[in-house]
Amino acid sequence: MYKFAVLPYLNSVPLVQFLSEVCPGAELIYRTPRGTLSELTGGRVDAGIVPAVDYFYPNGLDIVDGLGICADGQVKSVLLQCKCPLDRVRTINLDPASRTSNLLAAVLLKEHFCIRQDVDLNLGSGDADACVIIGDRALRAKPTTETYDLAAERIFPQFVARGRRPYIRTDRMAKEN
Repeated sequence: MYKFAVLPYLNSVPLVQFLSEVCPGAELIYRTPRGTLSELTGGRVDAGIVPAVDYFYPNGLDIVDGLGICADGQVKSVLLQCKCPLDRVRTINLDPASRTSNLLAAVLLKEHFCIRQDVDLNLGSGDADACVIIGDRALRAKPTTETYDLAAERIFPQFVARGRRPYIRTDRMAKEN
């Protein structure tokens, strides 16, 4: 029996919906993107959806071909929400559930939006000029002064496995979705 660390978000439903069908006896363990890596490296699960950035750390994981969360344009589930114009942002609360989205926001500030002032990035939940939010919380978020959909940059979680890789028929999943 294989154990999978999966995400509790709407955008992961197409990946998770058919797992028990294509991998009989599969056990699903719901974790945030940040939590799936520790489940994998700790040997508590066999495969899981991890932030794309985590794949690049030396951890013995392999990408499961054909599975991942991706988008072609805006999806409204990976946001940078600002209470003031972006060029006046000085503090950003990062989403504790996602390393990839947080790193992406930091890179985009400097490289894409050309923000040159120092911006404090924290995992705290105190008052800040902006925040990174992902998943269902982002989908339900109220409008702010400025909102940037980070999904348009196409850096997303990947399904990875450690050691023995479960056989998952991705061709069947693609046809049924």
